[in-house]
Amino acid sequence: MTDRERLNKLIAFLAIAFLWAHITGEWLHEQKPIIIKSHKRKAISIFRYGLDHLREIFLNTHDKKPQLQNILALLQKRPSTASLVLTT
Repeated sequence: MTDRERLNKLIAFLAIAFLWAHITGEWLHEQKPIIIKSHKRKAISIFRYGLDHLREIFLNTHDKKPQLQNILALLQKRPSTASLVLTT
């Protein structure tokens, strides 16, 4: 961890991964809102919602090819929610 260039690339990669999970979580929340608990807080965070969805897709890419294409489109640009449909 002494090479500055490698460290910069790692931080950039982590930033992109964080944003992708957050954008995916926002999109999922628009499709199917997160449950609000009795104490008036969300059951999980937007980031966690997106991260769990991304993890599920990447661990089962052969079964979830349409969902993979949807989340790749989210990374490229923010589409309207009408153009992407959540499939489970």
